[in-house]
Amino acid sequence: MSAGNLPVKKFKSSKKMAGLNGDKLQVAANGALQLAQMDTSYYAYCFDTGVDFECYWYPATDVVVTDPWSPYPY
Repeated sequence: MSAGNLPVKKFKSSKKMAGLNGDKLQVAANGALQLAQMDTSYYAYCFDTGVDFECYWYPATDVVVTDPWSPYPY
């Protein structure tokens, strides 16, 4: 990913930063349903424009991780 001449910073977070819209998940099930959380990471490409710090987040399934990513500091 690139944004002209702006340097790219890559961050990783275990907080939900991308994926499902909102807090609701529609499910069709017969009988009992048990939801479990899994340890999922989210990855961001961030750009500092001098005015704003823009980050574009992606779930781990959409990113090929070949290099170390910094923990998201915010």
